[in-house]
Amino acid sequence: MNARRSLFAGLALLLIGCGSPSEPVTAPSLSATRSSSAGLYLYVANNGNGACYSGAISNINVYAPSSTVLLRQFAEGAWPFALAFDNVHDLFAASFHQNAVFVYASDGSRLSRTITQGIDAPLAVAFDKQWNLYVANSQGGTGGGTISVYAPGQSQPSRTIADKIAHPNALAIDASGNLYVSNSAGSFVSRYAARTTKAASIVTSGITTPAALSLDRSGNLYVANRGTWNGSTFAKSSVTVYPPGSGVPARTIVTGINTPSALAFDSNGRLYVANKPFDYTQAGSITVYAPGGSRLLRTITRGIDQPLQLEFDPSGNLYVANQRGVGIGSVTVYEPAATIPVRTIATDLCAPRSIALDSK
Repeated sequence: MNARRSLFAGLALLLIGCGSPSEPVTAPSLSATRSSSAGLYLYVANNGNGACYSGAISNINVYAPSSTVLLRQFAEGAWPFALAFDNVHDLFAASFHQNAVFVYASDGSRLSRTITQGIDAPLAVAFDKQWNLYVANSQGGTGGGTISVYAPGQSQPSRTIADKIAHPNALAIDASGNLYVSNSAGSFVSRYAARTTKAASIVTSGITTPAALSLDRSGNLYVANRGTWNGSTFAKSSVTVYPPGSGVPARTIVTGINTPSALAFDSNGRLYVANKPFDYTQAGSITVYAPGGSRLLRTITRGIDQPLQLEFDPSGNLYVANQRGVGIGSVTVYEPAATIPVRTIATDLCAPRSIALDSK
């Protein structure tokens, strides 16, 4: 078994509740910036698990606005790990297993191109304000992975970041174009100034097995820390918060945190944390915190089962990708401030890993 298949096997085992403790988590897409939620289509990346482990059902599903019925399915690009839309509504899907980023035309009818140059076991994708594409490659470089950057419409990287990269699993980009990279192998976050390839700083204080990154409206960096691996599970999970440019956390959130897998903010600045326990017998939860603080406002457990990603639409509805929900996966949707899902999508899903919303 070659190195790529070995790594993929470890990730697949992790998705069914065992295997390596360093599960990658993708950064959230930009799709929630769309102007209206009334006509938003839901795109779901199925990554497969032990119950449905085949490329035929590890692809991208599309659901019509407010519907729970499968509308169409993209057959190309199996094993997608991350989804994101650009400014012209093209869908970008990072496929770890096929070592590529697949780009689908804005009308959703066809695969328009495939990016392979500079791609090596990709786990996360993100766009900056100029719509340059950033891809986190878990392999490549000197062995610890790279970040490949592509100008809009291009399939050749304009630059490659390898300095201070150690198996990256999440990306965040602030309003000034500074890039933040979560490095799962080294328990640190590296920061790069806009249009550079050398790390400007490294954050280690408060970082223990980082899994997700997010930035609030003030530019504070939030890091989801899975915690310390003790041989069977993670302990001392947390979310650490860093002021702009700081390497020391201003505060640490621990109440309600249990092996966090994703972070997201609603339009009022409340922090939502997806908690995905390593113990697969535990369903997990979504915990919600007051803006700018550590006070736990509420906990969502109804409809939650091993959550992997969070997404908001412009009306404030929360979408949760549950790796093991109804049957073998679900997406649950919650109205603002609700703790009970208004609808559950489970048709033809298989361990959904990433979700995105778009008007087409």
